[in-house]
Amino acid sequence: MSPPTIISQDPRFQLARSLLSSEDANGKSGPEAAIEIFATLLEECRKSFGETSLDAALSQYEYGNALFRAFLRTTPLDDANLRDDTKPAALEPKAEEAAGKKRRTHSIDNEDTMQGSLSGRKRIKLEHVKSDKESSVENGGAGEDLIDDSEVLDEEEDDVDLALEMMETSFAIFESHVSNEEENLGESENLGESNSRKISEEQKQWASVQLPRILIGIADAYSFRGKYGNAVEAYCRALPYREKAWEEMKKSQSEEDLLTVNHLECQRHLVEAYALIAETLLNCPDGEDVICYYDVEESDENNDDQKLAVTTSSHASIEEDVPSSVLVKAEERVNFARGHYEMARVGLEEIVYRMGKMAATGKELGNEKEDICYLVTLLVGLASGLTEAENK
Repeated sequence: MSPPTIISQDPRFQLARSLLSSEDANGKSGPEAAIEIFATLLEECRKSFGETSLDAALSQYEYGNALFRAFLRTTPLDDANLRDDTKPAALEPKAEEAAGKKRRTHSIDNEDTMQGSLSGRKRIKLEHVKSDKESSVENGGAGEDLIDDSEVLDEEEDDVDLALEMMETSFAIFESHVSNEEENLGESENLGESNSRKISEEQKQWASVQLPRILIGIADAYSFRGKYGNAVEAYCRALPYREKAWEEMKKSQSEEDLLTVNHLECQRHLVEAYALIAETLLNCPDGEDVICYYDVEESDENNDDQKLAVTTSSHASIEEDVPSSVLVKAEERVNFARGHYEMARVGLEEIVYRMGKMAATGKELGNEKEDICYLVTLLVGLASGLTEAENK
């Protein structure tokens, strides 16, 4: 059986994925080293397979994800909008538990390490996106010699914006492949032609699995930026994929067959989605509607009227002029958070029960036990936050 993408079998890709959860590599944090590899792979995929290929889309997501993870490693606790108990849920299972433990670890203890990280991200970024500063240099401006602290902070914000742009573009490509496959499948049935499919059934299934992972990565970045409405919207868009995966797994297996690590992991992903929605709703400002803001230019260009969430910080000061949707009314916010928390709690109880049965029979749980323990901690914190919010 051939892999759904060629690039995922590339040793450099596999190395970069492992670096995302590593402490350091050649004087850089793991994600910093991964950025350069993914940037190179992205360019190669675009040239070899096309800009809208699955290979390019996967590399583009991983590039954006690495940018975001690297930024988290070099962001002081006081400067982050993330809650301390928030975990990134957008990595593949093998890297997910390591990233969760290390999300709030930083490489800023050494000032030289921090400066090297910033310059490393900047170098990769400028190869793909022309910044205002680069344009200024081309026009005879002073350029690098005049960079001050405020410009460095702007560059840090640009890293998150670029990460969001990369991940959202990747999602659009994956979604297009999946939806086009469905349209072509319908045409094939009508015309009796099976060769009109653009991607294989195996590739379609694989691409569908990537969609919630990418959406949760996008939501993580929005949550970090304090755009909680956009984060809630992205988490909610990932939720149906997680629900479908778990329902299909339950239908195909008996009660005893559900006692495997894969089944625990599948349901845990669903419970995490419920918990992340609840947590992000609680992070939203009290007394305000939960609002998702959309990109004006992108929403105008879409023929299917599907709007894309805002990615650029330039919209922050003009949100009143940006198309938006009210996701949850202010007076209903805590109730919605409570509802998602309760679904997460029930699911977690089922997971813990099955995990206990597996442990009693001597089945190996691997890293899943650690991830489930994290989830327990997350829900305990959510319960406390909900009680506090409901008593206000």
